[in-house]
Amino acid sequence: MVFMVFFLVVYGLLTYGFVFAAQQQLNYAAEEGARSALHWQGGRQLPLRAGLAASHAGTQADWVGRMGGSPAVVTVCGPAGLLSGSGACSGVPLEADQLEVMVRYAYGAFPLVPLLPGMGVLVPDSLSSRASVRIGGQADQPAAS
Repeated sequence: MVFMVFFLVVYGLLTYGFVFAAQQQLNYAAEEGARSALHWQGGRQLPLRAGLAASHAGTQADWVGRMGGSPAVVTVCGPAGLLSGSGACSGVPLEADQLEVMVRYAYGAFPLVPLLPGMGVLVPDSLSSRASVRIGGQADQPAAS
């Protein structure tokens, strides 16, 4: 009986430790993606910056996807909507020179450690993180034709 209680406590700590580690990694991935959009791309249009932001965010979130069996979803949005990646934008209004990087992972469907029966109710269905960056006068929108 003591072993079962001890095992459940240790397994619960391990499970929640992985949830917190994955959430922090998604936070870091979104921040790095937004930060990388500030790098000069050889052009000043938002789609070029969004592509690099999505690439860097995906690279930073890679271990979560490899360990869980499903990749994290990276979405990069601008004021006009989706610029790179897949998924939906947050709906938060953005300025003309602003990018938003969102990283999501379906933790409930693809947990990092196997869940014991009944533990599925105690872990989140999904983990997500969002970061935005203002590029300033460095972002020219493509001219409308």
